[in-house]
Amino acid sequence: MNFWGRPHDHDRAALGRDRNAFTGNDFTAAELDGVSFRHIDLRAQRFPGLLGYALLDRIAERVSAVLPLVDGWPDDEHRQEARSALEFLADSAYAWNDDQALVSPARMGRKLPPALREELFAAFRHTSSDTFRG
Repeated sequence: MNFWGRPHDHDRAALGRDRNAFTGNDFTAAELDGVSFRHIDLRAQRFPGLLGYALLDRIAERVSAVLPLVDGWPDDEHRQEARSALEFLADSAYAWNDDQALVSPARMGRKLPPALREELFAAFRHTSSDTFRG
């Protein structure tokens, strides 16, 4: 599911606006698997306080900071999966949400073993200041 903070270009004139109101939404009881936020201020929403979610800023910076960890993994397949997931996360965060993202271990690479996803998630969250820690 995608939530859009801006109407599509072809809908803006008909709607008479260039932003959709999207603040104060309560996702605290939601399981946010397969959910995408586009051009939405993530800090203006309420997200799960469950362990395993973190609302993070500076995604591209965090990716750069954790790549040496990934490069040290012995399994080439795991390195490639992690790099691919991190690049997708960074590209999406930059393109859609001002370099912010709601992150969970699943976003670290679904094909990685759970222990590696957790290791990567922990390193990723602690590379710079968090907007929110869950």
